[in-house]
Amino acid sequence: MTEQPIKHVQLIWNDISNITRTRVVTKKRYDQMVAEKGLSLTSGILSFPLMYDMLIEDSPAGEVTLLPDQSTLKRLPWLTDTAIVLCDFLTTKSQQLWERYPRTFLKNKVSELSAYGASVTLGFELEFCVSERGKPLDTTVYAEAKALRGKGWKVLSTIVETLEDLGIPVWQYHPESAYGQLEVAIGPFVNEPVKAADSLVLARHTIYSICENFGFNATFIPKPFAAQAGNSNHTHISVQTKDGDSAELTEQFSAGVLDHLPVLFPLIAPTPNSYARIVPQCWAGAFKFAGYENKEAPIRLIRNNQSSVGRFEVKTPDGTASPYFIVGGLLAAGIDGIKRKMVLPKEINVEPTSLPEEERPDRLPATLEAATKVFSTSEFMRNQLGDDLFKRVVAIRRFEDNHFKPFSSEEITEFLRQRY
Repeated sequence: MTEQPIKHVQLIWNDISNITRTRVVTKKRYDQMVAEKGLSLTSGILSFPLMYDMLIEDSPAGEVTLLPDQSTLKRLPWLTDTAIVLCDFLTTKSQQLWERYPRTFLKNKVSELSAYGASVTLGFELEFCVSERGKPLDTTVYAEAKALRGKGWKVLSTIVETLEDLGIPVWQYHPESAYGQLEVAIGPFVNEPVKAADSLVLARHTIYSICENFGFNATFIPKPFAAQAGNSNHTHISVQTKDGDSAELTEQFSAGVLDHLPVLFPLIAPTPNSYARIVPQCWAGAFKFAGYENKEAPIRLIRNNQSSVGRFEVKTPDGTASPYFIVGGLLAAGIDGIKRKMVLPKEINVEPTSLPEEERPDRLPATLEAATKVFSTSEFMRNQLGDDLFKRVVAIRRFEDNHFKPFSSEEITEFLRQRY
């Protein structure tokens, strides 16, 4: 069969509030001009909150250039006449990478890590819930085979096949605990942090699209059902040098992530619904500690063959967070751990609330308001993000948090279910 020619190109970017946006051009115009010169957009494009298109502490004047990253151009398997390409933003005057864009932040952290002669391998667990006309796709329990009879298997297998067609490696996939909940683990991405984050953007876009093609709705919101398991975006990390895996660097990196974890929350758990998931006894990492194979630890350590840290899992990120903030934030914290040769505190391998109160580790931020307050006073995060992006994150998170204050948790959940 002759492959259908590409007629359209979707230019994609993922903003501060994890809204994936697009401009579309014909393939002819893309080839003639847009591939090399990009498109002009208002510089306010990264000042919108998640609720609506309104500038937050920004001016309507000014432009930036949306420039395709040609290495990411792919044909969309579900739209056979359409391609998709991930983009950078350039400042119009200097044509330099725009520091306000989360993808630029990640690229800066990758360059910093390479200066230490180190690289990372990344993997992600994408959890999401699927429904049909508001009804969950199934009412099964964790890993119940019945969930993959009929419709469940059709949608999950099609998602996996499509991800593989797009060049996104799939590690494993299964039904999860909540009603209609599925998980697809992607990776490993070896020494490719930007590609890893790009793939996470594209994987979420794929899951939404495939589910819609079947007449279903997918949501990545952290806590779609109050009394059931939430949706995470668990992130797995190991650190390598040119000589191979390094348990020492992995421990230093994980210690840095643990140390800075509270100030990362507005980047990796950015919505009010995020904090409905990160509660004790829900395997979401509500307390600040690390532990070997402890599902309650936000930093779950995994041993290698030598009984030292081979890799670790960060349990707090969720699907309302920008992939560039997830990976960039963890790199920033981990690099600081390497720089300072940090050592992990003594691990805790019990459920934290079983300990006497005076022996429990510190509680991580329990609300978006508390998390944003901690973040806003962090000189570390200001230095990592740069003044412009840092101030933008603080302003947008405060605006979003204040917007949702009058609403009930059920109303917030329903609104975010539609957005994410």
